[in-house]
Amino acid sequence: MHRKIILPLLFIILIQAVFSQTTEIKTDSEKQDDFKKQTVDFLSETGREVKNLRSLENRISFSAEVAGLMWFHDEKEARSMYQVTISDFRQLLLDFNTQFNSLNAAEETADTSDDFLFGEMNSTMLMRKFEKMMSVRYQIALSIAEHDGQMGYDFFTSTAQMITNQKLLQQLSYRDSYLELKLIDKIAENDIDKTIEIARKMLASGKTVELLGILQKIYAKDDKKGAAFGEEIISKIKSSPTVIGNYYSLSSVLTMGANNLEAIKDTPNKKPLFSRESLRDIADLMAQEILKRDENEYMDVEGFASLIEKFAPARAQQIRLKFKKKERTETDVAAISVQSNVSNNRQEIIAAQQKQQQELFEDVKKLADKQLPKEEREKIIAKAREIISKVKNREQKVMALSLLASQIAALGDKELANEIMLEARNLAPFQPKNYKDYLTVWMLVSGYASADTEKAFPILEDTVSRLNETITAFIKVAEFIDVRNEFIEDDEVQVGSFGGELTRGLLSELGAANTTLLQLSKADFQRTRNVANRFDRLEVRILAKMLILRAVLGSKEKAEEKTDVGNSESLN
Repeated sequence: MHRKIILPLLFIILIQAVFSQTTEIKTDSEKQDDFKKQTVDFLSETGREVKNLRSLENRISFSAEVAGLMWFHDEKEARSMYQVTISDFRQLLLDFNTQFNSLNAAEETADTSDDFLFGEMNSTMLMRKFEKMMSVRYQIALSIAEHDGQMGYDFFTSTAQMITNQKLLQQLSYRDSYLELKLIDKIAENDIDKTIEIARKMLASGKTVELLGILQKIYAKDDKKGAAFGEEIISKIKSSPTVIGNYYSLSSVLTMGANNLEAIKDTPNKKPLFSRESLRDIADLMAQEILKRDENEYMDVEGFASLIEKFAPARAQQIRLKFKKKERTETDVAAISVQSNVSNNRQEIIAAQQKQQQELFEDVKKLADKQLPKEEREKIIAKAREIISKVKNREQKVMALSLLASQIAALGDKELANEIMLEARNLAPFQPKNYKDYLTVWMLVSGYASADTEKAFPILEDTVSRLNETITAFIKVAEFIDVRNEFIEDDEVQVGSFGGELTRGLLSELGAANTTLLQLSKADFQRTRNVANRFDRLEVRILAKMLILRAVLGSKEKAEEKTDVGNSESLN
C-alpha cells in the first residue's frame, strides 16, 4: 500500500521538477530574446537620431559608428550601411575638391590687393574644412578596419586618390603615413601575404624604420616570411642616407634584432628576425655615424656602445675611447652621490607603494576563485580593507573600495558589498564639479552596478543632470572663443571630426565603462536607455547611446574571443 502511494507521488514530483525547469529555461530564453529586441530597437533609434544632426561631417562620422555597432548584430546590413556612408563621404570629398580647385584658379587670376583679407579668409576656411573632412575620413577608415581591415584600407587609399590638388596632397602625406600603418596592422591580423604586399609598396616609397612594427606582426604570424621581409628592410636601410644619418633609427633596428635573438635562443629551428651579418652591418653604420659627432654632443654613449658591442665589439671600443669622460672632482662625485641617494630613496618609496597596490589588486582578484577557502577569503578582505584605510588619495580610495565591493558582490555577499560601498559613497563628491570628481562618481556607479544596481541608477541619473549644466556652460565658453567655428558649427559640437579618433576613443577604448554599462543594461535595459536620453544635447546623447550599445553588442564577441584564446592555450 505504501509503495502504491509513494511511487505516484514521486512521479508527480518528478514531473513538476521537469516542468519547472523547462519553464525556467523558456523564461530565460524569452528574456534573452526580449533583451536582444530592445537592443536592436535602441540601435535603430540611435541611427534615426544621427540623421537629425546638423553637421554633415557629424552625420557621416556617426553613421560609420552606427554601421560598426550593427556589425555585432548583422554583418550583411552593416556592410550595406558602410557603403552608404562611403558613398556620402566620396561625394562630399568630390564636391570639395572641385570647390578648392576653382578657388585656387580664381585667386591666381584675380587682383586681391584690395580684397586681401576676404581672399585669405576664403582659402583659410576651406583648408579648415579639409582638415575636418580628413579627420572624418580617418575615423571611417578606423571604424571599418575594426571589423574588416582590407575594406578599411581600400576606403582609405581610394579616397586619397580622389584629391587632385597638390597643395592638399602635401597636407595628407605625413598624417596618412601614420594611419596607413595602423590599417595595415589590422590587415596583418588575418592576411599576412596581403600585409607583405602593401608593406613592400611602402618600402619602395622610402619608408623603412616606420615598418618595424608591421614587421613584428608578420614575424609573429610566420617567422620565415617575417625574416625574409626583415632582410628587405635592412637592404633598403643600407641604401638610404637619411636613415643611416640617424643613429637613433639604427639603434631601433639593433635593439629589435638583439631582443629577438635573445627571445629565440632556445628555439634553434626558428628563423631570426634579422641575420647576425645584417645586424653587424647596421651596428657598423651606426658606429660610423656616432664617431662623426662632436665629443661634447649629448648622447647616451655607453648605452649605444653596449648595443653596438653585441655585433661590432671593435667599433664599440672606438666609441668609448673617443667619448671618454674626464675624471670628476671629489666635489662632483659627492654631489652626484647625494643626488643619486635622494633619487634612489624616492624611487624605492614609489616602488614600494606600487608593489603594495599591485599586491592588493592581485589579492582582490583572488576572491573570484571558487576554490579559495572561506577563511582565506576573509583574510584577503580584511587585509584589503586595512590597506585601503591607509590610502590618502580620495579618488584612489573610492576606486579601491568599489573594486573590492564588486568582487565581494560576485561571491554573493551583497550585504558586505553594500557596507563597503556605503563607505565609498561617503567619500565620493556629492556635487561633482571637475572631471576628477565625475570620474570618482563613475567609479562609485561601477561598484554599485555589481553590488546593488538599484542604488547605481539614481546616482547616474543625478550625475547626468549635473553634466548637462557643465556641458552647457562649456559650450557657451567655447562659442565665445571659437570665432572660426572650428569647434562648434550650427550650434553643434563637431564631435565627429576631432583628430579622427575622438569618437573611436570614446567608443572603443573606454574598456572600464563596458562592464558597468553591460551590468546596468542587463539589470534594467529601459532605465539604462533612459539615462542616455537624459542628455540634453543631441550629439552627446548619441555618444552616450553608442557607449551603451557597444558594451551590449560587443560583449558577445569579446566573450567568444576569450573562449578562443582559452581553447588555443589549452591546446598549446
